[in-house]
Amino acid sequence: MFARLAANGQVRQAMSYNTSLATWLVLTGLSGFAILMLPRQFYVTIVENRSEAELRTATWLFPLYLVAINLFVLPIAFAGLSLVGTKTSSDLYAMVIVESVALSIMISNDLIIPLFVRRVLKTSASENEDWSTLILNVRRASIFIMLFIAFLYYRESTNSVRLSSIGLMSFAAIAQFAPALIGGLIWRRANGRGAALGMVAGIAVWGYTLLLPSLAGPGSDIVVHGLFGFEALRPQALFGTVGEPLNHGVIWSLSVNALFFVLGSLSRASVPLERIQAAIFVPREAGPMPSLRRFRTAVTVNDLKDTISRYLGVERTERSFQSFEKSASVSLHGKEQASMDVIRFSEQLLASAVGSSSARLILSLLFRRNDHDSKDAFKLLDDATEALQHNRDLLQIALDQMEQGITVFDRDFRLICWNRQY
Repeated sequence: MFARLAANGQVRQAMSYNTSLATWLVLTGLSGFAILMLPRQFYVTIVENRSEAELRTATWLFPLYLVAINLFVLPIAFAGLSLVGTKTSSDLYAMVIVESVALSIMISNDLIIPLFVRRVLKTSASENEDWSTLILNVRRASIFIMLFIAFLYYRESTNSVRLSSIGLMSFAAIAQFAPALIGGLIWRRANGRGAALGMVAGIAVWGYTLLLPSLAGPGSDIVVHGLFGFEALRPQALFGTVGEPLNHGVIWSLSVNALFFVLGSLSRASVPLERIQAAIFVPREAGPMPSLRRFRTAVTVNDLKDTISRYLGVERTERSFQSFEKSASVSLHGKEQASMDVIRFSEQLLASAVGSSSARLILSLLFRRNDHDSKDAFKLLDDATEALQHNRDLLQIALDQMEQGITVFDRDFRLICWNRQY
């Protein structure tokens, strides 16, 4: 085997391949962005994460997994080159795409299902409908549409575009979220206008410098001579800059993205809602929370099962509740009032089908419909939340009207409030 690999020209070429420092830095940066921002990675890291303990485990297990899986990349690739050679593309055995499943879940959970929940579920006529079939059909349709779009791109793209290049191009596209994400965490003047302008500008430059050449081909008129014949507008050599096509497109798109992000944020002051949302990211110590283990509502276990079964189906719902009983060492009776542990489990189970926001809305509607005694409590909670929000807005407006710069720090000297002059 080793002698055959040593005699293989493709293997020797792969082992002698050198990557420039600029390319290595770009690939490393894109990979770092992809870990957080790709749909499948975001789904596993954020949506599927249920506790800080899982996050702490992932901090060492995920890097270990990356190291372990890469130990097998070269042997598998060399074996493929040795046994298959040039008879087929290495992309066919080097990569497996599961993106469509994660994207279909995100489309159904975050776009389609919330619309149905808000517009249809509130009516009494839909309370007994089975939604599991609808959710399944939405995900199937999403997968079909995405695969069809991918097929159209495959037909229109040139033969020189490899699957790995398409993956890196996708990494560069998803990296357009990075300036807004990072800037929103470290710059207090960042706002929604800047984020929107930056991402639109970055995607436009990405499409022109990376996507367009893959569709037009390296020898096309627009790639060789530029848009409208202007040499300075060549997609792979904007304004005379020369470099690897990927490096060129990534640097230009992210630079334009960051520029428009800053200019858009500076073009107007942050509105009170944006300042309040930014304050959410400032860690604050909270007092001890009261225990909710003995909390009970008028909602029964059967009510939760009936609601969840309309989205997951009766069989899966029953199987999931049986697994919960075994893991929690409890015995649930249909007519007993649901404890907080059961409600939390029900929310997580429902979120796996319709998403977190829709799951909370569905359960809140269930509580409002069944727990008549708590309607006043819900009303009081809503009024209190609205009053706190109103008072905070008034305070912020009053601070902004003062000529002096004013800041407020907590006992740990962390900035929690400021005015425009500061």
